[in-house]
Amino acid sequence: MEGVSKLGFIVKQVPWIMHLMRNVPLSLTKVLFPRIVHLLIFQCERAINDQKMEKETSRRTIFHEVLSSDMPPVEKICDRIMQEDIVLIAVGTETTAWALSAITYYVLADPEINAKLKAELMEITSKRKGAPSLNQLEQFPYLSAVISEGLGLSFGVTAHLQRVSPDHDLIYGDWIIPAGISMKHSSEDFPLTFLDTSQYVIPPPAP
Repeated sequence: MEGVSKLGFIVKQVPWIMHLMRNVPLSLTKVLFPRIVHLLIFQCERAINDQKMEKETSRRTIFHEVLSSDMPPVEKICDRIMQEDIVLIAVGTETTAWALSAITYYVLADPEINAKLKAELMEITSKRKGAPSLNQLEQFPYLSAVISEGLGLSFGVTAHLQRVSPDHDLIYGDWIIPAGISMKHSSEDFPLTFLDTSQYVIPPPAP
């Protein structure tokens, strides 16, 4: 993740680097992501060997799922699978972990929120045997509100978000934004337009 974060600042300014990286050999990828690539190679090769030997494993990884899918053989080579896995790790680990960390902190830091959430969760568990399904959990308003607020408080991107309309001009008020022009914004810069997160976590000043 440290390597991905460092590369992100460069890619923001020189976006064609990502296209170049998708076409470079694995040997160069090892230089860019040395720690993670060696682990991915080990897991990928082990999954391929398990499939060749028709060996069942109790701990299946994404490699096993891809190799056992109906994808064409050319899509199941180790190099291509690892490229997707690097993307999954970058997108699905740090962002998810940070969202859960933010939700946990703010719930524990506010006794009133903590008590209300516990009461609703106790209601869920007392009326049902076993773990509730996702559809059942979505029916509880306070739990849903806590998750929604937590997602709003856990910023996944620490830079301006880039938006481009590749084919059509955009009309915004009295302005026309030509197709292909990059626009960037930060939700923290426009509290009247976007979510003003400070009102939820920062108490008002004392009179």
